[in-house]
Amino acid sequence: MPIEPFWTFFSFLDRGTCVIHKWMNDIGMKTKARVKIETRFRYLSLQQTWEPNFAKKLNGYDDIYEIRIRHEGVQFRPLGCFDPHSRVFTLLIGAVEKGSNFKPRNAPEVAASRRKLISCNRSLIHEYESYIAPVKKSDER
Repeated sequence: MPIEPFWTFFSFLDRGTCVIHKWMNDIGMKTKARVKIETRFRYLSLQQTWEPNFAKKLNGYDDIYEIRIRHEGVQFRPLGCFDPHSRVFTLLIGAVEKGSNFKPRNAPEVAASRRKLISCNRSLIHEYESYIAPVKKSDER
């Protein structure tokens, strides 16, 4: 019997395109890194509370959180926010962190701006669609 997620992930849409998928494509992200990120999203969706080594509030930004994924020395940091009225986490922008700097450099500001936009206009988000196919139980005979 499948475990029901505690959180549902949504993504911000920029001109109808999922910003996380676009980010992954734009930086030429390899399949293994995508799988690791998608696996982290799935893991977090099942956790009522998120451990700081997997996700934490971004200092200096109200209600913006970074999901923390390290793969082959690269620190991937999708930024997002929790919906205060439901069990939804919305991915707002993808970023890479080097030292204490983000690429794109303005990622936290963009996330904060998009958070304000979606509070007024829910049509700017949709349920996140994973690149990874859902796990299906094989037929048992």
